[in-house]
Amino acid sequence: DAVTYACAAQACTAAQKSGAASAIAGQMRANRIDGTAASILEEASWVLDGPEMQQPVALSALATMAPKQVNVYKYVAKKATPGDIDSVIEAIENFAKSRSWLKIQGEDKKELLEKSLRAGDRIVEFGCFVGYS
Repeated sequence: DAVTYACAAQACTAAQKSGAASAIAGQMRANRIDGTAASILEEASWVLDGPEMQQPVALSALATMAPKQVNVYKYVAKKATPGDIDSVIEAIENFAKSRSWLKIQGEDKKELLEKSLRAGDRIVEFGCFVGYS
């Protein structure tokens, strides 16, 4: 797996065995493993955990199953300020404009809700994919 290759490549580099490290990098490319050993190991340390998950999942394990979601997460984690919801929203919007399309309903849905709801009304949105409303 990608983490095993990355660990081996870093160990070879640390031992000044550049030929072996290059050979491992070639095996990674042959196995369609993208990224450098350092970036793979950094991503492997990112773990997604939530109450609905039976056990935490390493972000790198999700990359083949949900590449867009992983890319959005990585982009937002790099670009947004932790705890600042406005910077998270901005990062999501920038990702959608510059990297890959996301269904973001922001303004249109906001106007509809403002016209339809009264003070004290509560709503629930089902079917959220990636983005926000």
